[in-house]
Amino acid sequence: MGLSGNYICFNILYCIYSFFTRLILFFTYLSGNLKEDTMKILNGVLNEELDRLNQLKKNYEKQIAKLPKGSLIRKNIKGNIYYYLNYRQEKKKIFKYIGKLPGKEFENLLDKIEERRKLEKLNKQVKKDIKKLEKMIK
Repeated sequence: MGLSGNYICFNILYCIYSFFTRLILFFTYLSGNLKEDTMKILNGVLNEELDRLNQLKKNYEKQIAKLPKGSLIRKNIKGNIYYYLNYRQEKKKIFKYIGKLPGKEFENLLDKIEERRKLEKLNKQVKKDIKKLEKMIK
C-alpha cells in the first residue's frame, strides 16, 4: 500500500468507527444495554491501527534521519558556481559547503531534499492521526 493509501485507510476506519459507535448508541438507547463484545472489537481494531501508525511514524523518522535537511543554495563567486546546504541547527543558520557539483550529483541531492520534505509532511500527518486515535480509544 502506498504512502497516501495509509491515510485513506485511516479515514475509512475513522468513518466506520463513527458509524458503528452511533449505531451502538442507538441500539443501546432502544434496548437499554450495551453490546460489550462489539465495543471490544472496535477498540481492538483501533488499537491495531494505532500500533500500525506508530510503526509507520518510526519508519518515517528513520528514513528522515538518513536524508539531508535544509535547502540547496547556489552561489556564483568570481564566475565559479559553488553549492551550500542551508539548514537550521537549534536557532542558528548553518551554511555547509558542498562544493562544485556535477549535474547528476546536484539532481541527486535535490531529490533527497525533496524526499525528506515529503516524508516530514507525511510524518506530521501520521502524528495528527495518532492523536485522533488516542482520543477515540480513551
